[in-house]
Amino acid sequence: MIDTGSAKSIIHINTLYKLIHRPYINYQNRLHSTANNGELRTIGSVNLRIRLKNILTFILAEVAIDLCTGLVLGNDWISKNEIDIITTQKCIRKRRGSYVATIPFSNYYQEAYPVYPIYS
Repeated sequence: MIDTGSAKSIIHINTLYKLIHRPYINYQNRLHSTANNGELRTIGSVNLRIRLKNILTFILAEVAIDLCTGLVLGNDWISKNEIDIITTQKCIRKRRGSYVATIPFSNYYQEAYPVYPIYS
């Protein structure tokens, strides 16, 4: 998931364990503040290679045990790798020389359940 509201890129430890070529974890406990004033604890950092079609990008990502998704690519990844987010076309774009990789946004539909207040 690309998150423009996240300053840092973070990978869940279980996602890291699923990688074929698992990068080395530089263990160092850290505490981060979230946008809603919560806390996110990380146990270290890893160097990740993220492939966008045929273009490799790189980032130093924090490793978390409690994360709501497998991978968050934050503004550090967006800036360092010069990723263009084109909201009008609903895609991201990365240029490398004359080659351009364009990846469309994914749509995830969640099931909606009605919620009713309970009065006692």
